[in-house]
Amino acid sequence: MKKEEKSDSFWITNITKKAHNLSDIGVIIYPMRSLNLLDRRHYQLTIAELEKCRASGSLFTKKTMVVVRQVPPGGEAPQYIPFKEDAVYPYKARSSVELENIKYEELDVPDDVYAADNADTAQTDHLGKWNKK
Repeated sequence: MKKEEKSDSFWITNITKKAHNLSDIGVIIYPMRSLNLLDRRHYQLTIAELEKCRASGSLFTKKTMVVVRQVPPGGEAPQYIPFKEDAVYPYKARSSVELENIKYEELDVPDDVYAADNADTAQTDHLGKWNKK
């Protein structure tokens, strides 16, 4: 019974930062990933093909970069973020910083009054080009 469990999985792991092509079995393994090559949903490989690849194929030539695992990799449990299901948007924690809305009355100047006060400065702009006349 242990042989059946072992034969149901053939795990390989890419331990480099580069993708590798295992051309004889037609698999590309991306960096820092593990694959079960006997997974029937994704691959149609046999144990004989994988053992041949391991003995003299691309798994043999890239044995320092792509390793065959004896034990399947352990996975972490998914981390779920709690939220209110009846809310339109998920709940956000409130900030401890209070904002003050200060209104300065001396800055409330109508546009006409501001334009009349600053009409003479429009000619002195542009690096003094208008003052040379």
